[in-house]
Amino acid sequence: PGNPGAVMISFSEYVKPFIRKCRGLNNFWPQEVEAVLTAPYKKKKGRLNFVRVKLSQVWSIWQATPLSKQESGIISSLAEMDGLALIPAEADFLPKGAKVKVHLMEW
Repeated sequence: PGNPGAVMISFSEYVKPFIRKCRGLNNFWPQEVEAVLTAPYKKKKGRLNFVRVKLSQVWSIWQATPLSKQESGIISSLAEMDGLALIPAEADFLPKGAKVKVHLMEW
C-alpha cells in the first residue's frame, strides 16, 4: 500500500537494486548521469529528495527539467519522467544550472 509515486520510486531506488544484487549481478544500481537543472528547485533541508525530471541533451551536456507535479499520489509525471534527480539532504535550494545526479528510469 501507499501512494503510487512513492511506491514506484521506492521500488526503483531500493527494491530493484536489491533484487539485482540477489541475482548476482555486479551492476545493480540504477544507471546515473550528471545533469544541470533547467529551473531552480526549493525544498526543506534534512532529507534526500528524488525529483522527477525530463532529460534532454544539448551537445554532450544533460539537462534536467523538474516536472511540475511531484506529489506522491500523482501518476501522470511518472509516465513523463526520464529519471530521478537526487537533491541532497543538506540542500534547501538549488539554482538553475546546478549540477545534480540523475538516476535513469528503465521502462
